[in-house]
Amino acid sequence: MAIGESVTKDWKANASSGVAILKHNYDLVSLSEGQRASSEDVALAAYSAYNHGTRRWHQFLERDKNGIPKDGGVRNFYRRYRQSPER
Repeated sequence: MAIGESVTKDWKANASSGVAILKHNYDLVSLSEGQRASSEDVALAAYSAYNHGTRRWHQFLERDKNGIPKDGGVRNFYRRYRQSPER
């Protein structure tokens, strides 16, 4: 998928590109982690890959002694994810 200049000027193009990138990252994580990964693990990893890139997503998945993600952005997503009734 090529991301053109329209992404910066057209919100629909931006949203479509974002969804395509997130879907790619979700698929990548699902393949990488396999069946041993929980849906929560896949969601956190896909979010991390979306924000930090596919080469560095693992380093943003560290958790503290309570199991909470150390990275601020991933931690915020994790808290909202845990509160979501759709998960």
